[in-house]
Amino acid sequence: WKIEMNPQQEYLDPIVTHFSYAGGEEGQTEVRWLQEIDAGDGSAPTWTALLETDDTKMFQPIVDDCNRRIKIMVTPVRDDRVRGPTYQYLIEPLQMPAQLQQEVAQCTVEFRSRGASFLLAHVDPKNTDKVLGRKRLLCDASHLEVHDADRNTVISRTRIEAGYVQAYAE
Repeated sequence: WKIEMNPQQEYLDPIVTHFSYAGGEEGQTEVRWLQEIDAGDGSAPTWTALLETDDTKMFQPIVDDCNRRIKIMVTPVRDDRVRGPTYQYLIEPLQMPAQLQQEVAQCTVEFRSRGASFLLAHVDPKNTDKVLGRKRLLCDASHLEVHDADRNTVISRTRIEAGYVQAYAE
């Protein structure tokens, strides 16, 4: 079998498996995609199933898959439901594209020096066309504020100090 993916192992492009079935009529061959989870305590990593896809022969990695290995497990199944041995393929850790790394680094520098402003819409989950309210989130290196965007009033203000957040009302 063959794995087709971005040659730089960046997470942008889908990972596609190609395999030829031999040994009768193919039934529902099982393809499972697993992501490595490292506990960070020196113990052996564990594996968790990734989201199921409509096309099990293809997986579209996302940014959360960066710096994690992906394991593909293929179990051939004949049309009479006889299962063959499970084959596995391990993909080395996926990388974030260099251009995206540069953009994130640039945004981080700008955020630290100028802060950022985000406009959020509060919607009813049962009727996403109905906006219940708008909030503006303002951030800088030392504060996080939530404003009522329609009234331009401060709802809450949070101080960020030495790695922890302390909330207070104004």
